[in-house]
Amino acid sequence: MVLKESKYDEEHGKMTRSMLSFTDADELKLVLTDFWGRARRLDELLNKLGRMNIKAQIIIPELDFSFIFDFTTEGPDGKSGVLVFGSSVESDDVDLIVFSDSETSNKFWQGKIRSTVAVIKGEIKIKGSITKSVKLISKLGPLYPLFVEALRANGLEHMII
Repeated sequence: MVLKESKYDEEHGKMTRSMLSFTDADELKLVLTDFWGRARRLDELLNKLGRMNIKAQIIIPELDFSFIFDFTTEGPDGKSGVLVFGSSVESDDVDLIVFSDSETSNKFWQGKIRSTVAVIKGEIKIKGSITKSVKLISKLGPLYPLFVEALRANGLEHMII
């Protein structure tokens, strides 16, 4: 998979990241932590995802970072799902692994990318059950505005599409 990690800035003679990419794993982790806190308020959605009994890992290789949405486990608040952070090493203990670059992941969580098209173009690579991934993606719509709110709350308005 080819990642669109950076581009050459001819005027300044250096490589630059897209304005839509996270600068590092810590920045993405900050946004995801905020986002997850907001998502925990959506009881009905969490129940639906819990009934799917799925564990999905999202890997962002350029940041050497991954996160797992685990809907096989209850969080400390008794609601379905936990968010776990890690490196870009693939987990053997997940149903689904999704690979994407930082910019594509940002676009996805804002609801600004059609996942089917992104898979065909190679912008997103999926390992595991395509059926489960389609079912999971079909339920994520209510989360997209929360991701935008998390970007805004963390001073990353420039990343909002």
